Amino acid sequence: GLNSVGGWVYLTGGFRGIIVYRLSPEEFVAFERTCPYDPEISTARVEVESSGLTVIDSTCGSRFILIDGSVYSGPATKSLKSYRTNFNGEVLHIFN
Repeated sequence: GLNSVGGWVYLTGGFRGIIVYRLSPEEFVAFERTCPYDPEISTARVEVESSGLTVIDSTCGSRFILIDGSVYSGPATKSLKSYRTNFNGEVLHIFN
């Protein structure tokens, strides 16, 4: 899923998983899948929508832009938690 720009994958880790998105041949972003609106609800987990550009929490209806994690619509007012990434051309490191 990450071989081309615009590709994405779900990874284990974080609180309820991580989404990694490829911005460019050299840049990646990574976000927590837990929706910040009400993170204590176990189903508050975002999933990539069919456009591949936004993610949605089907529990509260909040939508976020995948390239930067910002709120697109819904009751959420905070962006998705981001993780730092480092890509050396071969290995992608994700950390906080």
